[in-house]
Amino acid sequence: MISTHSMNFFVKFTSICVGDKGAYDTARNILGFGLKFRTNQGIWDLLIRDPAKFPILIHSQVRSAVTNLPDPDQAFGFLADNPESLNQFIRTLSDAGISKAKLYLRLSGWLHANAFTGHAYRWIKSDVWNHSCKTLASIARDLGSWVYVKLSCRSNQGTSNFTRTEQAAVQDPYFAAQEIYTSIKSGKFPSWTLFAQVLTPAQASKFRYDVLDVTKEWPSSLVEPHEIGRFEFNKNPSNYFTEVEQLAFSPSNVVQGWAPSDDPILQMRLLAYPDANRYRLGSNYRQIPVNCYMKCPAQISVDNSDCQRSTLADGQIPTTRTVPTKPDQLPDIDYEQPRYFYGNLTSDQKSELINSFVKGLSGVQDHDIRSRVLDVIHHASPELASRISVAL
Repeated sequence: MISTHSMNFFVKFTSICVGDKGAYDTARNILGFGLKFRTNQGIWDLLIRDPAKFPILIHSQVRSAVTNLPDPDQAFGFLADNPESLNQFIRTLSDAGISKAKLYLRLSGWLHANAFTGHAYRWIKSDVWNHSCKTLASIARDLGSWVYVKLSCRSNQGTSNFTRTEQAAVQDPYFAAQEIYTSIKSGKFPSWTLFAQVLTPAQASKFRYDVLDVTKEWPSSLVEPHEIGRFEFNKNPSNYFTEVEQLAFSPSNVVQGWAPSDDPILQMRLLAYPDANRYRLGSNYRQIPVNCYMKCPAQISVDNSDCQRSTLADGQIPTTRTVPTKPDQLPDIDYEQPRYFYGNLTSDQKSELINSFVKGLSGVQDHDIRSRVLDVIHHASPELASRISVAL
């Protein structure tokens, strides 16, 4: 049964890797949005297997620090060095990487995008909260009172994506932001349905792969999604700076019954996000009204002029050392999901994916990176690797 309890929340849409502030809404990218729920129990923020690789992934996809231009060698060099990232690359370079709706209706990519948490978390039963002698994790393990959970959000507006040809035809670079703003202003409130996939620790221990591996999904055919709620966007910000730019998210903002798992990347983000928020907004960022629990009063400068910030980005040089993880050293299960994804594309969608790979790889100057990327792809799909190679 779904609870009818409701609460207010803030949302921030963002690109994850590629695109500067003000970049085209139609740019091929990993997209996401963060939700900040204001509950009666506090703030709840909903938001590569090796955590040390996470900063490298992000920096590999942005502009070169030397030329300030997109750097294909830098971007595809990460895939060549980290074959387990193919599952993400193959989706980003497919039509799914360009959120869309029908052009003549000018519907927003944001309105037609599904989302998921990526990380696995823990749901902890209420009996655990009555204990104060131990940490939540140890109590839950002792009592068997927790389960693993992954959340996903399905757009009630439906989903669709641009092809490369349609993407190039878009004239308004900010049509996605404009559409969602106009939709809310006109009273056509977009909404998403929230689903949960749940595994007990016993089920997780017998699963086909590590359930905490963020490079893999939990297939719905193996772990059934259960509808647990719905959220609706019904109010635009009245001040974009104070209500959006100053929003600060962290997976360490949790409420009773929700806890992080042992996912190593999630554990890293528990530390990294508050640290980044302090750098960006200042040490008092949790006193800023939009981040404050139940709008506690706070005295801050309007433009946050007391915060000092600097920017430093060192360029990356492709590695020449022997990479510990080679394509043939990864178990075949690491290639299973990208293989399945490609196998279920239509003929036209496969052609779009191949064209995207060819366009990206044709800009790679280092031929060793090209050959290693094709080697990674070959382990998932010899057909895909062959068609890309021929087109190159």
